[in-house]
Amino acid sequence: MLLSLFLSHAVACPSPSLDPLNLIRYGDDFLSQPLPWNATLEDCATACCASFPDVCVSFSYNNPQPTRTCVGKYCCEQGKVCCMLKSGMGVLENNTYGKAVRTGYFPAAPLSPGPSPPFSNSTDILGVKFGEVKWWNGTNGDTWPTAWSADGVVLGWDCDAHGSPMSLWQLDGDPYSGDLSPSLVGGLQPINYSYLCGYLGKTGAYPYINVKPAGMAAYGDGSLLTGVSCMNYGDDAGFNRQHNIVGFIARSTDGGISWTNVTTPGELFSGRFASPVFVSCGRANDQGCLQDGYQYIFFPASFDGQSYWDNNDCAYLARALPGETLWQPSSYTFFSGFSADGGVIWTNDSLLAQPVMQFGNMLGENAVTYNPYLKKYLLANYGFIDNNGKPRPWHTQPFMNPHRTQLLLLEADAPWGPWRMFHRDDNSALAPGLYTPTFPSAYLRPINTTTNEATLTMFFSCLDGAPECRYTLNYVTVTLSLAA
Repeated sequence: MLLSLFLSHAVACPSPSLDPLNLIRYGDDFLSQPLPWNATLEDCATACCASFPDVCVSFSYNNPQPTRTCVGKYCCEQGKVCCMLKSGMGVLENNTYGKAVRTGYFPAAPLSPGPSPPFSNSTDILGVKFGEVKWWNGTNGDTWPTAWSADGVVLGWDCDAHGSPMSLWQLDGDPYSGDLSPSLVGGLQPINYSYLCGYLGKTGAYPYINVKPAGMAAYGDGSLLTGVSCMNYGDDAGFNRQHNIVGFIARSTDGGISWTNVTTPGELFSGRFASPVFVSCGRANDQGCLQDGYQYIFFPASFDGQSYWDNNDCAYLARALPGETLWQPSSYTFFSGFSADGGVIWTNDSLLAQPVMQFGNMLGENAVTYNPYLKKYLLANYGFIDNNGKPRPWHTQPFMNPHRTQLLLLEADAPWGPWRMFHRDDNSALAPGLYTPTFPSAYLRPINTTTNEATLTMFFSCLDGAPECRYTLNYVTVTLSLAA
């Protein structure tokens, strides 16, 4: 038996709140736990708080169990004693079972602060105001990395929607007026993901191989490049980050309708470099950045030598000239530190690459955008944490409900930093379980010289909150207060 109930009375648990006899909680079950014949309601409550203190928030004590029920690894047999453990508050409904079923919950404890970010505070951006969150209900995909093409079209990838691991959408309309209206570009599966990832292992099982978009860039010749990561769910039961195993770059010359896979697995796009995320520099990448002609690429990674979609440790930086060199690994140079006089050192040897930022177990697969009005690089970081403030990746089981995200907004004068923080929220007030926030280049606005403010739009997805916003395209206006 998974739970050590016979030791439970030695564990200090707060007193639960019991629901009235005429009401019971349905839903949010993550484990059905058979109990001994003499187990009490108190045993069930203690099993919830003591065995899964970061996850279990409510429970159902069933004596006798009404029907045979299996949730998680165990089954409760009809007529026996069962404890249903819940990761959320469930839904209160009329109790038709009488005293045979009693439910309760633990009052929410104050949330502990998240991990302390190792970034100094910005002295150039002094405050942030968020507008009303809006969402588009036309698809149920997530992630939404974007590019602003040479002909003025804004394109964005969704993920895991309509039976496709990734599909491309044209984003028409204006998010500031709330009339953003995406339309599908090409088919639902424009990139041959079976070719990219199929050789890595099984699909359709857990763990299984899937693909995710990892950034996109547009160029003046009308071409588009996108980073693609082949990833695995569930290969680390203890700290279940989405593991990006290998990365590719695909190219389109017809506005995203069709794509050519222009890289194959190799030393550059595997391990800690499996997530190529292009830095966005405006329409067709023509807004200068450092005006040195290079395309910069971020690689979220971890100290175990691998890359993950969530809860990484660090990020690496590479650069290459646009064109065919972007899919030639030998053309990449990597940031490897600073010289004695403060100059940037670049190396062709990826083994010598050094992180441009570090934050243990808390860095997402973050998009970086250059804002030409501020002359700043902007980055929004998502890191999943538990209610005790410890890193806890999305797919670590049992699932939290609601999920919790620490959201950080960062700025830098150069892509190698130093990165400075201008907003921190340890419980993402915009939406619970917020993830993949990004600032699309097309929606940056000039500085308002009267108010000394800059306005931009942030895209993101969320795991919980209002049903309309879950697992879809969310967007919000962000106003930055600037130093004089």
